[in-house]
Amino acid sequence: MKKYFTILLFAALLTSCSKNLSKTGLVGKWKLTESLMDPGDGSGQWTSPSEKTIIEFTNSGLIKYENKQSDNYKVTSDSTMELLSGSSSTINYRYKVDVDKLYMRPPCIEACGEKYERVK
Repeated sequence: MKKYFTILLFAALLTSCSKNLSKTGLVGKWKLTESLMDPGDGSGQWTSPSEKTIIEFTNSGLIKYENKQSDNYKVTSDSTMELLSGSSSTINYRYKVDVDKLYMRPPCIEACGEKYERVK
C-alpha cells in the first residue's frame, strides 16, 4: 500500500509540474525576431537576427535548439526562470509572455534582450 501511495504521489508531482509549465505560456516553439546588445553607452538598438533561430520549450522542462544541445529550464516565478546550461552552470533569465510574443532578458551588465514570436 505504501509503494502504491508513493507512486501516485510521484505521478501527481510530475503532472502538476507539467501543468505549471503549460500555464506559463512558454511551452511551444518560438522564432527569434529581434536582439538587443548595448556596448555600454546607450547606443544599442533592437536588430533583426542574421540567421533563423527557433527554440522550443517543452512540458518536461527542456529547451530544444536547432543547432546545439538541449538545456533544462525551471520556472521560478511568473517572470523568472533558471536555464540549466551545460555541466552545472545556471543562468537566471527574466521573461514575459504576451499572447504570441516572448521577451527574454538574460543577466547582462549593459542592456540586452531577445524578442520571439510563437511558431504556429
